[in-house]
Amino acid sequence: ADRVARRFFVQAAEQLAFPPAQRPADATYLLDLRVYDYGLVADSFEGAVYFALEADVLLVDRQTGRQYWEQRVRERETLDASLFGLPIPVGNVVTARALTTLSEEQMRQGLERLADFAADRIAQEFRDDYYAARR
Repeated sequence: ADRVARRFFVQAAEQLAFPPAQRPADATYLLDLRVYDYGLVADSFEGAVYFALEADVLLVDRQTGRQYWEQRVRERETLDASLFGLPIPVGNVVTARALTTLSEEQMRQGLERLADFAADRIAQEFRDDYYAARR
């Protein structure tokens, strides 16, 4: 979840045109990312594996505590080879059995890709709402 938060915060800071503060006490606004559920889910060993994410994101004025934005993020995406960074011969939809054949390094890289994907999805929702609010 740390990787998701760091990547999202960098993108959101760019969107708001505020440099990220080193400490919350130095920030003008606080982005609060609360991840409730994050991981891979498989209904069976041979069935498709899903990537699941459930989180809340809030934008708060640090001084006043006023909340400017809140978004509930719910993602459930079928894990496919390209999303997890697997070679095409593994097949389009990844099963739990296919994951058991991966090396530790392949699994680490795949989970990092999923974390980046999750952060990008959260950032996209933030960006879409930000643009809609400015119209």
